[in-house]
Amino acid sequence: MKLYQKLRLENLELIQQEVLNYYKENPPALEANREVFLKISPEDLPITYATLNKRTRTEITEISTCFVPAGISTGAHIDGIQKRSDISEERLERWISYVNEKDYPTRNASDDHFFCNQWSFVIPIENCEDSANCWYYNEDVSNDNQWISRNVRKEWPYEYDVSFITNPENVKIQDKTTLDYPTIIKSNVYHNVDNTKNKNTRVVLVVRFIEDKDYMSADDYFTCEDIKI
Repeated sequence: MKLYQKLRLENLELIQQEVLNYYKENPPALEANREVFLKISPEDLPITYATLNKRTRTEITEISTCFVPAGISTGAHIDGIQKRSDISEERLERWISYVNEKDYPTRNASDDHFFCNQWSFVIPIENCEDSANCWYYNEDVSNDNQWISRNVRKEWPYEYDVSFITNPENVKIQDKTTLDYPTIIKSNVYHNVDNTKNKNTRVVLVVRFIEDKDYMSADDYFTCEDIKI
């Protein structure tokens, strides 16, 4: 299974400058020892949104910026939960109501994809050369070696789950890469960012999409055959 696809995305320098200009005008509140995610409205990134939207086969649901401080590794995680059994019936009913609120298509994804983002599009903005995206084997993560962070926020979809590995030293790295190009990455495989060798804060843009079925590759999300690396 391919875990990522790098792309020669057009307008990359314009996108990077647009994001940096946004944070010059809206300085982020960062922390010294942990990553910070900040959501940005598409209206604030018109070049970025237009560039992505014309190639998107589904629909963009969220654009965020991720700041990873120098000298740390983020917690290995998946963007959701692995198993249907890890979510309560009450939580399931609320989740269905959120989907209905947006009038999104019926979800036809299999159970192991239903409650987890399958892929995300990550765009390097600044200081990504001395860091690595790493993936681990899901089958190495037992039930007693994970914990689920349940989060609530004011923006849609209001609730989201992130599953972390409790003891990452007990799992093996499956693959890793430097984010030197915009890259669609597998996010329902345990992954993290190793920024330990970097002397600067790593800044990337993270784009998420509607997932109403099983998506097997980057091509399912994006018209990208002409820009693959």
